[in-house]
Amino acid sequence: MRTTEEAKEWASKNQESIRAGFEIAAKRDPSIISMSQTIPEVFKQIWDSGCWMQEECRKLGFSEEEIKGMQFECGRRSFGDIPWEVSVDYVNDLIEKKN
Repeated sequence: MRTTEEAKEWASKNQESIRAGFEIAAKRDPSIISMSQTIPEVFKQIWDSGCWMQEECRKLGFSEEEIKGMQFECGRRSFGDIPWEVSVDYVNDLIEKKN
């Protein structure tokens, strides 16, 4: 099982690639920039935890299209909860289902 601490540590070590991904996404969809400025701390947690979740889902063998849908769902859930816990719980549920 994955932990919130493990996920946050991954994000801390991978800030450069997380930021690069944000820049690419912002070029495709400029509304991302306004969201990140409106609620910066929450947005950063959602973005970083979503990047961690993407990496974990790739390891589990999910396609990029499947991962995109899962990230969207976790992001939606995160606005009413704690983003890191939502992503970690989601990944742990996927691991349990795969086993």
